[in-house]
Amino acid sequence: MLTGGSFIWTGILASMLFLVLIAVDRYFAVLHPLQHKTGLVTKKMNFIIAACWTYAILWNIPSFSYRRYDKETGSCFLSWPSPYLGQARAVYWVLTTAVVPVIIMGYLYIQIIRKLWSAEQPASVSYGKAR
Repeated sequence: MLTGGSFIWTGILASMLFLVLIAVDRYFAVLHPLQHKTGLVTKKMNFIIAACWTYAILWNIPSFSYRRYDKETGSCFLSWPSPYLGQARAVYWVLTTAVVPVIIMGYLYIQIIRKLWSAEQPASVSYGKAR
Protein backbone atom coordinates (compact mmCIF):
# COMPACT_ATOMS: atom_id res chain seq x y z
CA MET A 1 0.00 0.00 0.00
CA LEU A 2 2.79 2.42 0.82
CA THR A 3 4.90 1.61 -2.22
CA GLY A 4 2.06 1.21 -4.73
CA GLY A 5 2.06 4.87 -5.62
CA SER A 6 -1.30 5.91 -4.14
CA PHE A 7 0.31 8.53 -1.91
CA ILE A 8 2.42 9.77 -4.81
CA TRP A 9 -0.63 10.15 -7.07
CA THR A 10 -2.42 12.07 -4.33
CA GLY A 11 0.46 14.54 -4.23
CA ILE A 12 0.57 14.77 -8.03
CA LEU A 13 -3.12 15.64 -8.25
CA ALA A 14 -2.86 18.22 -5.46
CA SER A 15 0.23 19.76 -7.10
CA MET A 16 -1.55 20.06 -10.44
CA LEU A 17 -4.46 21.80 -8.75
CA PHE A 18 -2.03 24.20 -7.04
CA LEU A 19 -0.34 25.01 -10.38
CA VAL A 20 -3.71 25.91 -11.90
CA LEU A 21 -4.48 28.01 -8.82
CA ILE A 22 -1.20 29.91 -9.23
CA ALA A 23 -1.97 30.54 -12.91
CA VAL A 24 -5.44 31.89 -12.04
CA ASP A 25 -3.96 34.15 -9.34
CA ARG A 26 -1.33 35.52 -11.74
CA TYR A 27 -3.94 36.03 -14.45
CA PHE A 28 -6.10 38.22 -12.21
CA ALA A 29 -3.06 40.04 -10.79
CA VAL A 30 -1.86 41.04 -14.27
CA LEU A 31 -5.09 41.52 -16.22
CA HIS A 32 -7.26 42.93 -13.41
CA PRO A 33 -4.83 44.51 -10.94
CA LEU A 34 -7.30 47.00 -9.42
CA GLN A 35 -9.76 44.28 -8.50
CA HIS A 36 -6.93 42.00 -7.34
CA LYS A 37 -5.09 44.23 -4.89
CA THR A 38 -4.06 41.65 -2.30
CA GLY A 39 -3.97 38.40 -4.25
CA LEU A 40 -5.62 35.46 -2.62
CA VAL A 41 -6.42 36.43 0.94
CA THR A 42 -5.14 34.08 3.64
CA LYS A 43 -8.61 32.78 4.59
CA LYS A 44 -9.46 32.05 0.96
CA MET A 45 -6.06 30.48 0.39
CA ASN A 46 -6.39 28.19 3.42
CA PHE A 47 -9.83 27.07 2.24
CA ILE A 48 -8.61 26.46 -1.33
CA ILE A 49 -5.55 24.51 -0.16
CA ALA A 50 -7.73 22.36 2.10
CA ALA A 51 -10.20 21.81 -0.76
CA CYS A 52 -7.41 20.78 -3.17
CA TRP A 53 -5.96 18.26 -0.70
CA THR A 54 -9.42 16.94 0.18
CA TYR A 55 -10.28 16.41 -3.48
CA ALA A 56 -6.96 14.68 -4.14
CA ILE A 57 -7.39 12.36 -1.15
CA LEU A 58 -11.01 11.55 -1.97
CA TRP A 59 -10.15 10.85 -5.59
CA ASN A 60 -7.45 8.38 -4.51
CA ILE A 61 -9.55 6.42 -2.01
CA PRO A 62 -10.34 3.76 -4.66
CA SER A 63 -6.61 3.32 -5.25
CA PHE A 64 -6.24 2.44 -1.59
CA SER A 65 -9.43 0.34 -1.47
CA TYR A 66 -8.79 -1.88 -4.49
CA ARG A 67 -5.09 -2.43 -3.92
CA ARG A 68 -4.22 -6.08 -3.31
CA TYR A 69 -1.01 -7.85 -2.37
CA ASP A 70 0.32 -10.70 -4.50
CA LYS A 71 2.36 -13.12 -2.35
CA GLU A 72 4.01 -14.77 -5.36
CA THR A 73 5.49 -11.59 -6.79
CA GLY A 74 5.70 -9.72 -3.51
CA SER A 75 4.08 -6.61 -4.99
CA CYS A 76 0.77 -4.80 -4.93
CA PHE A 77 -1.63 -4.39 -7.82
CA LEU A 78 -5.01 -2.77 -8.42
CA SER A 79 -7.87 -5.26 -8.57
CA TRP A 80 -10.76 -3.31 -10.09
CA PRO A 81 -14.23 -4.92 -9.95
CA SER A 82 -14.55 -4.21 -13.68
CA PRO A 83 -11.77 -3.69 -16.23
CA TYR A 84 -13.73 -0.76 -17.62
CA LEU A 85 -13.61 1.01 -14.28
CA GLY A 86 -9.80 0.95 -14.36
CA GLN A 87 -9.75 2.19 -17.95
CA ALA A 88 -12.25 4.98 -17.23
CA ARG A 89 -10.18 6.03 -14.23
CA ALA A 90 -7.03 6.11 -16.34
CA VAL A 91 -8.70 8.32 -18.94
CA TYR A 92 -9.99 10.63 -16.22
CA TRP A 93 -6.47 10.81 -14.72
CA VAL A 94 -5.00 11.89 -18.04
CA LEU A 95 -7.69 14.52 -18.43
CA THR A 96 -7.46 15.91 -14.87
CA THR A 97 -3.70 15.84 -14.42
CA ALA A 98 -2.52 16.67 -17.92
CA VAL A 99 -4.93 17.77 -20.64
CA VAL A 100 -7.35 20.10 -18.86
CA PRO A 101 -4.79 21.79 -16.55
CA VAL A 102 -2.38 22.38 -19.43
CA ILE A 103 -5.16 23.91 -21.53
CA ILE A 104 -6.29 26.15 -18.66
CA MET A 105 -2.76 27.25 -17.74
CA GLY A 106 -1.80 27.69 -21.39
CA TYR A 107 -4.79 29.94 -22.03
CA LEU A 108 -4.20 32.01 -18.88
CA TYR A 109 -0.47 32.47 -19.50
CA ILE A 110 -1.06 33.35 -23.17
CA GLN A 111 -3.48 36.06 -22.02
CA ILE A 112 -0.87 37.34 -19.54
CA ILE A 113 1.84 37.40 -22.22
CA ARG A 114 -0.46 39.19 -24.68
CA LYS A 115 -1.29 41.80 -22.04
CA LEU A 116 2.35 42.37 -21.09
CA TRP A 117 3.64 42.49 -24.66
CA SER A 118 0.88 44.80 -25.85
CA ALA A 119 1.17 47.14 -22.87
CA GLU A 120 2.11 50.66 -23.79
CA GLN A 121 5.72 51.34 -22.89
CA PRO A 122 6.55 54.59 -21.09
CA ALA A 123 8.16 57.25 -23.23
CA SER A 124 11.93 57.16 -23.09
CA VAL A 125 13.79 60.18 -21.82
CA SER A 126 16.55 61.54 -24.00
CA TYR A 127 19.60 62.93 -22.19
CA GLY A 128 21.47 63.84 -25.34
CA LYS A 129 22.03 67.25 -26.89
CA ALA A 130 19.02 69.30 -27.78
CA ARG A 131 18.52 69.80 -31.49
